Amino acid sequence: AKKEFYDNTKLLVKEFQSKGFVFYVEAITELDKSKFNLDTIYAKKFRKLTDLDISIKYSKSQNPYLQKLKNKYALIDQPKYQFFGLKNYKRVDYLYTQMIDFYESKYKRVILDTCDVKTPLGNIYKCETTQNSERKIFTNEIILDKRNKLIAESLVNSSDKKIIIIYGKMHLKGIREYLKK
Repeated sequence: AKKEFYDNTKLLVKEFQSKGFVFYVEAITELDKSKFNLDTIYAKKFRKLTDLDISIKYSKSQNPYLQKLKNKYALIDQPKYQFFGLKNYKRVDYLYTQMIDFYESKYKRVILDTCDVKTPLGNIYKCETTQNSERKIFTNEIILDKRNKLIAESLVNSSDKKIIIIYGKMHLKGIREYLKK
């Protein structure tokens, strides 16, 4: 999003935090960097399925689609949650490794070819990605649907009375649908 969006979000966080709200946040990696250990094989499988490199910020990505969006809308990277002054928050999400495991257990193993293995994370990725159909399945069923269901179930089963979700806009419709169920 744009800088103004994050600045406004920071103000909203401060306001709602003072009213006792708990924030449920998305994060496909550990929020505590001291606990985060990038699994190169899983990160490369994620890259092969999505063409997104989770080892770098979006602004550093060589992905042409992300670069086009960034330039067209003057987007910046999402700041770390600490920027918003969050004190009372919970990561309610699956790790990228879990998402790969879900996909492989239901569909098939993601096979890295020589190009995938030899191209370091953070470098320009020119390898052949998975077929469009596989990418759509991973995006729709795992990245969106499975995570939407997790958030909805977490909300329904929570003992927290005042909750705000900080998740991407693409999740809103799916979360609402699960909550209605």
